[in-house]
Amino acid sequence: MTQRHKIWAEINSNPINIQLSRALANQHNSLTISAYMKGIDYYTFLCNVPEMIKNAPSNFSAKLDMVCEKITSAVDSVIMFAGNAKGIEVFKKNIESLTGNINRKSIPITDYSSIMRSGDSENIITNAPVQYNIMFSSLEKIGLKYSGKLIPIASLITNDYLVPQIRHIIGAYGVQLVIERRGIFMFSFCDPTMEKTFLAFEGIADFIKNTVFKQDSIDRHIIHSFSVLTKSEGVLRTAISTMQDKYLGYPKGYRADLLTEVKNTTIEDVKALSPYFKKLNESAVRSTAGGKYRAKANSNLFKRIIYVND
Repeated sequence: MTQRHKIWAEINSNPINIQLSRALANQHNSLTISAYMKGIDYYTFLCNVPEMIKNAPSNFSAKLDMVCEKITSAVDSVIMFAGNAKGIEVFKKNIESLTGNINRKSIPITDYSSIMRSGDSENIITNAPVQYNIMFSSLEKIGLKYSGKLIPIASLITNDYLVPQIRHIIGAYGVQLVIERRGIFMFSFCDPTMEKTFLAFEGIADFIKNTVFKQDSIDRHIIHSFSVLTKSEGVLRTAISTMQDKYLGYPKGYRADLLTEVKNTTIEDVKALSPYFKKLNESAVRSTAGGKYRAKANSNLFKRIIYVND
């Protein structure tokens, strides 16, 4: 199987990862190039390679060399390693075999503004007979500050609202709401519809506003979230997580603070999210991947339709 056919198969069998990447790139400038270099744009590039080689082989090779030089620079690179004392010594002795073969030329900051950004309303046409639906907004877009309290609240909304509405009534195989530092994700997979699902997503604000919550119900989601967050990672995984925290600039003890926020989640915290979800309905990225039949019947829902042809 060629690389092109491998990417095509991935897009058709599991489009949700492509949709998530494109949705993130739509609202986070730093992720634009990452989304562009994989998924649909990468697949389109691979489809055009034979023609580019045929028409201008030297120009094509020069462009590849330029890209290779930019992505293999050791300048400002970060290498992390976790292991025992013996492993660290082995790592120190052998790391030069990697970094010694990477060029150390400073790479000027590149302007990626010419890259076409992922759309805020896309329908990706695949061979799948069912739909994969996503609604996403960055926290900055709706003015919401991240907190550990959002973790059990996301669990509550998923289980008490989205699962009954989208899995039990609409018939999707699965649905979930995730709230993390990069934003709020709502997604359904193996979904027989799209329009009804997006209406259900948009109904979260009213669900929060109109529901009478009880603290003991919220407490069940607090316990579940707390157990997930405190699950043992293993010595190496914990070491890597600590290094990542430092690299990302998280303050010391932030994980403990996160757990404290989870434990202190209240009814008032849940209720306070309704206006934010109202804002999300107005600014969120919407994406569907699925077959042509549903796309044609719901063409009014999307600004951009993308065909992934083999």
